[in-house]
Amino acid sequence: MMLYRSLVVGLLAACLVMLARQRREIRVVHVPAPGLAASLCAGPRVASIYPSLRPSHRPPMLRVPQVAVAPTLVDVSPLVPSSQLLSLVHLQPTEQIASVDAHPGSYTDVTLRGARGERRVLLLVH
Repeated sequence: MMLYRSLVVGLLAACLVMLARQRREIRVVHVPAPGLAASLCAGPRVASIYPSLRPSHRPPMLRVPQVAVAPTLVDVSPLVPSSQLLSLVHLQPTEQIASVDAHPGSYTDVTLRGARGERRVLLLVH
C-alpha cells in the first residue's frame, strides 16, 4: 500500500512540474475588413511604387480576395409548418430574397441580396 501511495504522489508531482513548466503563448490575430484592406492597397504607397497605375488597375499581387461571410443559422422546430419558414428570416430594409433552396425535413437555404451585398440564411429543422 505504501508503494502505491508513493507511486501516485510521484506521478502527481511530475504532472504538476510539467504544468508549471509549460509555456503559455497567447496569439492575437487581427484581420482587417475587406474594404479597409482594399483601400490600403490603393493608397499612396502603391502610387509611389507604381506611379503609372491607377487604383483600379492594381497588379495581381496587390488584389485583395473577397472574404466569404458565414451564413446565419436559425434553429427551427419540426412542428413549424414549411409555409411559415420564410417568415423566420429577418430582412433588412433594402434586402430581397434572391433564391430559396428547400430540402424538406432537414434545412432550407435562403440567399438574400441588398445594398450591403449578398448573405445566406440557413433554416435548420431538427
